[in-house]
Amino acid sequence: IPWGGRSRLAKALLVPIIGMLLLRFISLSSDESQGVLLMSFLFAAQILLFTIFAVTCHRLVLLGDDSVPPYGLQTWTGRETRFVGWFLELIFIFVAITILLVVPLGFMGSLLGGGDSQPLWFMYLFCIPGLYVLSRLSIILPAIAIDKREDLLWAWRVSKGNGGRLFIVAGILPVLFSLIQIIPSLYAKSLLVHILVGLLGFVLMAVEMTALSLSYQVLRKDGINATITE
Repeated sequence: IPWGGRSRLAKALLVPIIGMLLLRFISLSSDESQGVLLMSFLFAAQILLFTIFAVTCHRLVLLGDDSVPPYGLQTWTGRETRFVGWFLELIFIFVAITILLVVPLGFMGSLLGGGDSQPLWFMYLFCIPGLYVLSRLSIILPAIAIDKREDLLWAWRVSKGNGGRLFIVAGILPVLFSLIQIIPSLYAKSLLVHILVGLLGFVLMAVEMTALSLSYQVLRKDGINATITE
């Protein structure tokens, strides 16, 4: 779907892509001495641009080309504000679940005299429950993008029986896509390489948004059919 509509997507996503590339350049050019204020600004700007990118993708996939102006969303509305709110809430839930699992592990390790000797991969295992919950609840994001007033209870209910599939779509795929971008960035010294990796990241992000949109479309249809049957 992203490949078939690549011209429309590229035009509609031009502004957030340019914005995020500029943020990437600023981040690479800055250093730790520039303080927390700059980092906070970059984080906030990244969230806002990501929201425009994600909402645009979801609307194009679910509602068609006419749902978004030719060159993308041009005004910030309550829809985008709700999207940011739900996105941050999902991140908070993931972090909270992970901390609840990791902190007791570290405390037990200290009591047993192990200190920080737990291997990193072992600690990552404790991110899986939070990532699973995040994956099931993330189905709310495309709903918000097309102006549906849903909540987390709805997302948990409609994703029942499809947690494993959503874990792949909204959990495993984003992690793999992130690694594809992070690994070259760690060793790249050329600005051109960073720009190319950034562009690749936008392509992968569009694929991820499309996969989540299609998941929402199927689950919502199944949920409506189940309600009619009941």
